[in-house]
Amino acid sequence: MTPDLIVQVLRSTFAQGIDSSLRDYVRWHRTSRWLLFSDYVLGQANRHNDTFAFTLVPAGRHLEIIGRDIRRLSDRDLKDCSKVSPSMMQLLQDHRIMTFCFLVPRKRSQQVEDARAAIAATLAMTKEWRNRGVALPMIKRLEEMRRQALSRSFNVRLLDDMIFASTFAAYLTAQVCRFGPTERVGWFSDVDKITTAFGGFVNDMYAANVRGLCQQLAPGWQGPALGVNKIPLPGERLWCEQHLRIPDHFAGVMAAWNLRTNEIPAASPKYLPVLAEAVADRKNVHLIKIARATLPEGGEHMEASRLLVSRTPIAGAAK
Repeated sequence: MTPDLIVQVLRSTFAQGIDSSLRDYVRWHRTSRWLLFSDYVLGQANRHNDTFAFTLVPAGRHLEIIGRDIRRLSDRDLKDCSKVSPSMMQLLQDHRIMTFCFLVPRKRSQQVEDARAAIAATLAMTKEWRNRGVALPMIKRLEEMRRQALSRSFNVRLLDDMIFASTFAAYLTAQVCRFGPTERVGWFSDVDKITTAFGGFVNDMYAANVRGLCQQLAPGWQGPALGVNKIPLPGERLWCEQHLRIPDHFAGVMAAWNLRTNEIPAASPKYLPVLAEAVADRKNVHLIKIARATLPEGGEHMEASRLLVSRTPIAGAAK
């Protein structure tokens, strides 16, 4: 899967009400600085979806108050809880933050040719950067990555996950820039293979994709200043662990949701309350389903759709 294809399907899906919601949210906060926190549930045999969850938080003048509330209300990771605490539920419902969950099929076809094409495209974009001092270290890492991709043992599935994560993050960043003056955006993810593999290559892809998308918004603009977590040392804790528990909870619930039967695990009391109280009818939570479709002439392509959750029946919704 290539970033261009992902962006193409996201644009049509976000136009179905998500863009207007995000636009109002960005303009309401009136800040040029933003934080994006993400967590993922990927490749788990007992889950129905691979899920990428991103939580957008206004920074600037909002940072101190919202950060204090997050530290005060945040609880443990969802996997470590038998049920969601009242304080954590309050945080999940907070209208000052906006969360996007991308549900991707667990079974995907990964082609090494697509992986190599994505690396080559990212390398080409990076070579066009005006700031050569910033670009040169990235170019070296990308060229090394391109060499590794020639190996038969290259982990194509991991790169596919990295492409999805970095493209989702870049697209959200560019949309924030589209709807308001944006000076700085920080993307901070939980520590896993996506963030640590290949020397943090996912951050290079994120930066290159943000630059490319911002060039489309305003030719010649290099985009906002970007910040990411450095790869932590063994035993080192991230400064944003409590912030990451917001996307952690959403990702865990969405991964457990069987979209085909519209069921979630009944044995645990922690899933349904999040879906009913923090997702249903909430304007600040958006669910996007990514699916594969078969073309009439053969072959497959990717498509996306918006998922709506409500406590009451939605007019015109499929049964």
